[in-house]
Amino acid sequence: MNLTYTSMAVVVISFMIALISIPYIIKWAHRSGKLTQRNHRSSHKLPTPSLGGVGILLGMAVLIPFLDMTLPMAATCFGVLLLFATGLIDDLTEIKAKTKLLVQVACALLIYFSGLRIENLHGILGVYEIPGLVSFTLTVLFIVGVTNAFNLMDGINGLAGIMAIINSALFGVIFYLNGQSNFALLAFALCGGVLGFLRFNIPKAKIFMGDSGSLFIGLLMGVFVIQTFQTNTYNELSISVALVPMFIPIFDTIRLFATRVMDRKSPMEADKNHLHHLVIKATSNHTHATFLIVTLHVLLLGFVMMVSYFGGELLLNTLITILLGGVVAFLGLFVFMEVYMKLKRLRAHLKLLLGNNRLLEKL
Repeated sequence: MNLTYTSMAVVVISFMIALISIPYIIKWAHRSGKLTQRNHRSSHKLPTPSLGGVGILLGMAVLIPFLDMTLPMAATCFGVLLLFATGLIDDLTEIKAKTKLLVQVACALLIYFSGLRIENLHGILGVYEIPGLVSFTLTVLFIVGVTNAFNLMDGINGLAGIMAIINSALFGVIFYLNGQSNFALLAFALCGGVLGFLRFNIPKAKIFMGDSGSLFIGLLMGVFVIQTFQTNTYNELSISVALVPMFIPIFDTIRLFATRVMDRKSPMEADKNHLHHLVIKATSNHTHATFLIVTLHVLLLGFVMMVSYFGGELLLNTLITILLGGVVAFLGLFVFMEVYMKLKRLRAHLKLLLGNNRLLEKL
């Protein structure tokens, strides 16, 4: 079958399977009491199932007849299943963060030894081919880092889902244009599955993605970037664009870990200091926070594509600077929103105070 029609069929069928299966997952979770309870880190008010990853993976199962099981693809699929199982156990019973980290490292090692690895930075910061030991270390750290980064992003309604849809659609197009049918179909299946899940995650979440979804999706994001680096040596646009989807989650993870270490806390200790938590504090609204972060993501992506199209190798040598500029712009917007909300609350307080004073004068 033509790759175009196959890709369209995969998106539609994975979407429909997720859309149909998730209501049954929600009902089962409520009947069996497998709900996420509210705690000090929660931004939701009611107990809610965290098994969205089950529906997403069921949707992606449509891929099985179409995949050519090469060694890298087999390693990727096995890693997805292993992290899905780990996340599912964590969603149902909770497991230690160190255990999840060890499983992520195991998956990264499996993918590296399958042949999927970062061996060339293609001129980013002036670096091209890298030694074997550096390649090994960078590949494992990158996969584990991206997996964790995406996992940490799953904290407010719609954010992880929308980011996954944008990123998987982007990678799907890149792989499609390069004739990489295996990875193109994998990316499009993920896009369709998450799209079906998102129907029940916004505006008022009936189900969360959970670790059963965010962990294996994070792994796939890391694999997609590495695959792009391996097969697009002379395509600056594909390589530079492939980095953008990972920038916000990686930046937030580095910031978060650094903050915890400076506060003499464990880097793995859960808290309410994620980027999306900070944005919620400034906007006081899940939808606004999600919109703000996704908008930044899309603007960064569009900006990098434009500069890459017109600048070629210039982007590869200045990519980090450009992205840091985006962070500065975002932080400026964040500060503006925070100041705006404080002024709004102050205005309401003064209005109430003046109203009480007028009432006292009448008395």
